[in-house]
This record gives sequence, C-alpha cells and structure tokens, in this order.
Amino acid sequence: MSDLITATKTVLRERNYLALFLLLFPVIFFVFILIPVVAIPGNDFVFQLSIFAPKDYALLTILAPLVSLVITMNIFIFRRNKSIKDNLKSAGVGAAGSYSGIIATVFATASCSSCVAVLFGFLGTGAVFFAVENRWLFVTLAIGLMLVSLYFSAKKINKVCVSC
Repeated sequence: MSDLITATKTVLRERNYLALFLLLFPVIFFVFILIPVVAIPGNDFVFQLSIFAPKDYALLTILAPLVSLVITMNIFIFRRNKSIKDNLKSAGVGAAGSYSGIIATVFATASCSSCVAVLFGFLGTGAVFFAVENRWLFVTLAIGLMLVSLYFSAKKINKVCVSC
C-alpha cells in the first residue's frame, strides 16, 4: 500500500500529470455513463442519469479515478523510460494495465441490470440472470483488477520491480 501512495505522490507531484489526471477523471466518469446510453437502443443520457441509483454513482466515483490514475501512471512510466527496449516493455505493461481497466469497466456495467442484458446478452439468458444476480461480485472483481493494475504500475514507478 505504501508503494502505491509513494508512486501516486511521485506522479501527481508534476503539474502536467496532475492536470492529465484531473482532466481524465470527469471524461472517464462521463464515458461510464455514456456506455449504456450507446449500448441500449432507445436510451438517452437524461434517462440513464434518472435510473442510476446512489450506489451506481458511488461506483462511478470509485472507478473513474482508479482508471484515470492507471492511465496517468502508465503514461508517466512510458515517458520516463530511456531506451526503446524499455519503452516496448513498458508499453506491454501499460497495455496490460489498460486492458485490466477496460475489463474492469465492462465488469462494472454489471451494476446496471439493463446494461448487463445488452452487453452480455450474447452469453444467453442464464448468464445474464447470473450476472444480474451476482452483479456486486463482478463490481468487486472490477475494483480488484484496477487495484492490481495500480499495484504493478506503482512498483514500476518506485523501481522496486524491474520486470513489471
């Protein structure tokens, strides 16, 4: 945990990375709301805001800064590497962290029952009912994936883990 705090302070101490983080936070929050609006036919932005429960807003408030921080940290890592070999390696790590964020975002849509039906409908009715019934398990998994991604990014920033 202290690695994560140290790495976050290191990254956000610089103005351009702090500005990037503060810019990404509302953009990602908006994108999280926009995903079900685009995915569900006949849905609009105002209606989507009206059907969100306070738990959904709390979830978005947790996930948006986590995703913003992962992106900011990976850009920081990528720009700090000196050699092309290091950049290729960190691009792979950054891509893995970003994929983790994307997977977490998809799992996070499990908090919205109508979103689950549209996004996971190809899996069949049983899978959709399972996802709706266990949606907070999926949300917890999403937050866990984001924290794992942040953990490995923090170790790379703190130069504790060379292979990360």
